[in-house]
Amino acid sequence: MDIRLIWLAVGTFAIGAESFGIASLLPQIAESTGVSLTQAGYLVLVFALANAFGAPVLAALTGPSIGAAR
Repeated sequence: MDIRLIWLAVGTFAIGAESFGIASLLPQIAESTGVSLTQAGYLVLVFALANAFGAPVLAALTGPSIGAAR
C-alpha cells in the first residue's frame, strides 16, 4: 500500500475526531465569547464547511498530480 494513503487516512481521522471533540467545548466557547450556544455552533459549522469545500480546492491547486509522483 502506498504510504501516502496511510497519511491521508490518519489526517482524515484526526480532522473527524477534532470535530467531535469541539462539540463538547461549545458551552465554554459560547460563554467565553459572549454568544449563545446556537451561535457558537454556527462557528463550528462554518469551520467544517470551510474545510469541506476548501481542502479539495487547495489540494488540487497546490498538490502534484498523482502521475507525476511515479
